[in-house]
Amino acid sequence: MTEVTFKIQYKGKEEEITIEDDIAWGTIDFILKASVDLSDPMKPKVNMSEYRQRIVPAVIVKAPFNHQDNKTMKNIGFKTMKLIMEVVMKYYPLVLFLEDWMQSFLGSLELKNLDSGSTPTPSSDSDGPKKQSTDVGSSSSKKSSPSQTNT
Repeated sequence: MTEVTFKIQYKGKEEEITIEDDIAWGTIDFILKASVDLSDPMKPKVNMSEYRQRIVPAVIVKAPFNHQDNKTMKNIGFKTMKLIMEVVMKYYPLVLFLEDWMQSFLGSLELKNLDSGSTPTPSSDSDGPKKQSTDVGSSSSKKSSPSQTNT
């Protein structure tokens, strides 16, 4: 784990905040358990506010305020907290952890199949999908039906 330090304006002064760029597995698992409802794993319900309120104090190492006190955290100005959140979310985007959870549920193969459901498109320098010959050994090269195209 490496520490990341950045500057914020707090109570009219420039101050430094230090966060960890990695988090213990048990800590993130606890935060996710409190922030995400997986009663229907295909449609997780995310409580983003809960996630943000738990992840920020968990990763802050040093701050000019008591980052473990919920009341103090809720009273930090919006502009200051927005900057803190931008840095924290750079290292801890919720989607990263949700993807990991879904992989645990579905397995890596099934997750790849769910990626986007989009169909591949030929590159701009391509003439489109090529048709495969079904008569490989014969002298007549008969073209295949459209259902046998390469994608």
